[in-house]
Parts: sequence; structure tokens; C-alpha cells
Amino acid sequence: MCSVGKRSFAVAALVGVAVLTGCTASVPGKPVAAAAEAAAPPVAASGLDGLLLDEPEINGAMGATGMTVSESSKQMWDSSTEISEPDCLPVYGAGEYEVYTGSGWSAMRYISLQEPEEDPPHFAEQSVVAFPNRDVASNFFADSEKTWAECADRRYNLRLPEMNIETLWTVGKIENVNGMLTTSMVMEDGDGWGCERALAVASNVAVDVTTCSYTRGGGGAETIAGEILKKMPKS
Repeated sequence: MCSVGKRSFAVAALVGVAVLTGCTASVPGKPVAAAAEAAAPPVAASGLDGLLLDEPEINGAMGATGMTVSESSKQMWDSSTEISEPDCLPVYGAGEYEVYTGSGWSAMRYISLQEPEEDPPHFAEQSVVAFPNRDVASNFFADSEKTWAECADRRYNLRLPEMNIETLWTVGKIENVNGMLTTSMVMEDGDGWGCERALAVASNVAVDVTTCSYTRGGGGAETIAGEILKKMPKS
């Protein structure tokens, strides 16, 4: 039986194709670690885990009941070779290595969740990334406003070489509401499978979230990012 790999929001709607071809759907991208973790006041590397939402919180945000942790990591992802439009990598998914390269990030934590079934109807990934200080984090957000805008209202192909399949995605408009970047993406011929992205910065931490579903257009990313921001230490 075929299985969908972790971080599977890009391929969930194509599980049926994988089953028919008898293949294993591995996840686009590979994890890449930071060169070294360094304490970053007021949130150090050791404090990042406590910012991430737990399973009940994610289920509540997604309107789901059976989502469980499918992946946790201290490494970023490198999906740069799978995206046909490099300009769209920043909006593709959370915690992308090439997106953060050169930003000065020092540590990160990542958790993805979905239902433990062959074709999970919901997916969420949350990433928190520490920078040495507030100014470096703010600079990353300012740069992100520009890079996200370069993919607004565009389309890109996501290549799945292990399955010899490409999925076509359409990106919506980019918005900045009260310091949170958001956008949405819809997969063509995906039975309504859509995703939502959210990025915000507070103190020295970037909050980077992706959510996907069939029934809610991927809704939930803003809610999850907002709840993580509430956990940030007050200063």
C-alpha cells in the first residue's frame, strides 16, 4: 500500500494516483539544519518549543478532531528544486531553508499535524524561527513583504519526481493586516484542496504557518499564527 510522506499538503489530493501506480509518495524537500543554535533574548532556542500549539489547539483552529503530530523537527526544509517558480518559494510552505538563508536566523522548531489516514482532510504546519534580536527579525519580515509580493496572483508547478507528477497551484493576493502577511493557494484538479499561509514577527521570533483542507480553503493559518503570538513573552 502506498503512503503519503510527512509534510504532505502538496500531495494529499493525489493519494489516489499514488495508490493506482503502486508508488510511495515521498515529501518534496529535505530538512536542513542551522549551522548552530544560539540563545536569542528575549526568546532563546530553548523557549521555542513552548510557543507551538498542541494537538487540541490545532484541531480547534482547523475545525477538526483527529489531527495528530506527523512530524517535528529542528531543521528547515529545502523544496527549492521542486518549485517551478523560485519567486513563489516564500509563500509555498513554512520553514523553507532558501527563504531564511542570509537572514541571520539562529534556531527553529517545526511541527506538522494531520489525520492519521491515507487521505487526510486537514493539514497544518507551524514553525517558529529565532533571530539574534528584534531588529534582525524585523528586517526578515520587511524582506518577506517584498518577496511574498513577487508571487501574488501567480501560478507555479510543484514537481513530485518520485511519482513523476506535477501539481499546479494558483496563489491569491498578498495581504498585510496588522503586521501579519497572509495569502491563499489552490491546487488545480485537487477536489477543492487549498492552503493558507501566514507569517508574522514578534520580538526576535518569526511565526510561519501553513494550513490546508478540502472544506475550508486551507483556513486556520491566521488563527494559529495569532495564538502563537499570544504565547510570546511580553516586554
